[in-house]
Amino acid sequence: MPCPRCDTELALDLAGEPDPVCPACGLALLPARTATCPRRLAAACIDALVVAAVAVPIQRLLGLLVDPAPLLTPPRTPLGALLGLVTLPVGPTVVRAAPTLLVLYTYLVLHWAGTGRTVGGRLLGVGVVDRWGRPPGPGRTLVRAAAHALGGTAGLLGWVFAAFEVERRAFHDKIAGTWVVRSGA
Repeated sequence: MPCPRCDTELALDLAGEPDPVCPACGLALLPARTATCPRRLAAACIDALVVAAVAVPIQRLLGLLVDPAPLLTPPRTPLGALLGLVTLPVGPTVVRAAPTLLVLYTYLVLHWAGTGRTVGGRLLGVGVVDRWGRPPGPGRTLVRAAAHALGGTAGLLGWVFAAFEVERRAFHDKIAGTWVVRSGA
């Protein structure tokens, strides 16, 4: 992580010092604990329930109004069901998912830009911050949301990245210059 004042890249061993300061400019550094992957996943599950409570009724209503053709035919075997999901046409699938994705990303952007914490984040004491420890703001949040979507479409690899990265930052955190940290619940 860079120093908020002078941009000098800080060594990880500074986190173990009792009163860490930037070696280049002498700025006193505030301690921050990054959120663990299980805690982030649990917050995301809570957020998914909140989004589903809004998106599912909208999706049902649109389905009644438009009456789209089914994407899948009834499978004869479990393997057939799995293969049917893998071979879904991308265009119609994205069109079907668009209302839910719109609700999801509106929810995330508004919460991240406003307070840095979604409902799941508030319940589990997790928040998104920029390098100064503040909520990321609208511009950085839009970049994070776009990278979040990109990491999700790449087989969730953008999120898995956080489990193996030393600062526990996912792909979208690296791109947007954000950290997911533990905060007061």
